[in-house]
Amino acid sequence: MATPEEISNLYSQVGARITGAGQTYIDGVYSGFQAGTITAQQAADALNNVMRQANSGYTGVEVSSMDLDTSGVPDAGSARDILRSGLASYGLDGLYDAIWTKYTRGEVDPGNSDAFIYSLKEEPAYKQRFAANEIRKAKGLPELLPSTYLAMEREYKNVMSYNGLPQGFYSDSDQLNKLIGGDVSVNELNNRLRDAYRVVKDAPVDVTEKLRTMYGLSDGDILAYFIDPEKARPMMTSGEYKIQAQAALTAAQAQRQAGLNVGREFSENVARRGITQAQQTTAFEGVANMRELRRAASTEAGLTEEQIAGAALNTDAEAKRKLDELKRRKVAGLAGGGGFTQRQVGGAIQSGLGSV
Repeated sequence: MATPEEISNLYSQVGARITGAGQTYIDGVYSGFQAGTITAQQAADALNNVMRQANSGYTGVEVSSMDLDTSGVPDAGSARDILRSGLASYGLDGLYDAIWTKYTRGEVDPGNSDAFIYSLKEEPAYKQRFAANEIRKAKGLPELLPSTYLAMEREYKNVMSYNGLPQGFYSDSDQLNKLIGGDVSVNELNNRLRDAYRVVKDAPVDVTEKLRTMYGLSDGDILAYFIDPEKARPMMTSGEYKIQAQAALTAAQAQRQAGLNVGREFSENVARRGITQAQQTTAFEGVANMRELRRAASTEAGLTEEQIAGAALNTDAEAKRKLDELKRRKVAGLAGGGGFTQRQVGGAIQSGLGSV
């Protein structure tokens, strides 16, 4: 009885000799052998019969002249269609010749799309399409099956659509590969969007402006930034997304309420300390009400705007000490008739010291 290897070799030899209906017929014979609907002996007999006709000069071969019962022979076109459709669904249309060769050798089963797609893993086009698997392997993470990979892409896109990102925003495969390569779960992505993207989306314009100046983001970057901070700045890690969102809010609030220009490091420190927006509001209102003391803090005590903000937020003990000392001196000078301006407010005299 003919072996599978002999059938494969015979199929290749006959295929090189015939065209048209004969080619379609032997494709069906081989598919039937692969599927188990005809025996190895039946396949060998049919292929040898075609070879005899080809040797006699009939390269087209009349299918009707075959002595094999073809009722159990599947249409080779079905196998071709399945393989083509499967490749197209994974964006690998260009690998048809490679997969058909594997099929004719009996190396793949068209009914198992994961298996026949994965059999192409050494092809450059496959590696490009599933580039995140290379990233995962480098990190010691398991490769994803092709179907799992595509399912992850679909779920990412669904989550982004649900959270209001513009359609097609994340159609860039490089960005999807970063998420898959980074083993970012769908839940984690959803949390990033919920906790950070929505904060920025609903924030005042000055917050997004701080994102531009503090993190070097363009208008187009801001939407993607909180999903993938590395898109804008490689040194940033995705775990910092919430700190960075809060830092932008802090910097904007300091500017808006107190006219203070504070930088990225200062703002991120405030965020890491867990100082709430309500506490910041109170602190920056205090700075706004300092009036003459605010000017003296800069000119006499040599405090920077960040040090003044730190004193108000209780994050800079030395700056707070200097500011308290300055205020005591000014209060003492005021009591002696000098120092800050005074004005009548109702029945009381109010100085320009304000509060800290």
